[in-house]
Amino acid sequence: MLLGCNDQVAACWKLASTRDIKSKKHAYLARVRNMAQQCDSFLINNRQVVQSEQPLMDIYELGVPNGLVVEYFKTNLLPLQNKDHKTIGVFGISKRPPLSGSTNHIKNLSQYIENNSDFNSLTKRERHVLQFLAMGCTTKIVAARLQLSARTIETHVENLKTKMNVHSKAALVMSCFDID
Repeated sequence: MLLGCNDQVAACWKLASTRDIKSKKHAYLARVRNMAQQCDSFLINNRQVVQSEQPLMDIYELGVPNGLVVEYFKTNLLPLQNKDHKTIGVFGISKRPPLSGSTNHIKNLSQYIENNSDFNSLTKRERHVLQFLAMGCTTKIVAARLQLSARTIETHVENLKTKMNVHSKAALVMSCFDID
């Protein structure tokens, strides 16, 4: 569900946001895929947020090579309060990981990368950058997630391409999977 709100409201409620083709910013709420199966857990979670008056985060966790874990906030439930600071409901938002349909392939990434001797020469930070690239993240997204500048990520990508002996980001990601 897209919401028309300004940046201050989106920041206050920590709304996930996206930009459309015309670069107009949209904030959005979670979409419930299968309401029948998820209804009970939502009610329990909502009740917990209302009673505790504390946010509740449901973490989507994705394991990646060498024991590193990339975490995504799948759902973030916040208490909705009136002007008297009384909890009157729950406000839920969601972020989906990029290429979430490809998570099975990403989970198996380690079996391909461990066989690649070039991967062993990478630094820990380069491995993090490469994992985000393999998940389809842009340079700006990787920079935001790792709390670095976009230029620093671009430098890491250039170093990765040199070490992996490839000339593009696509070839870099494909080299992880040993795809020719």
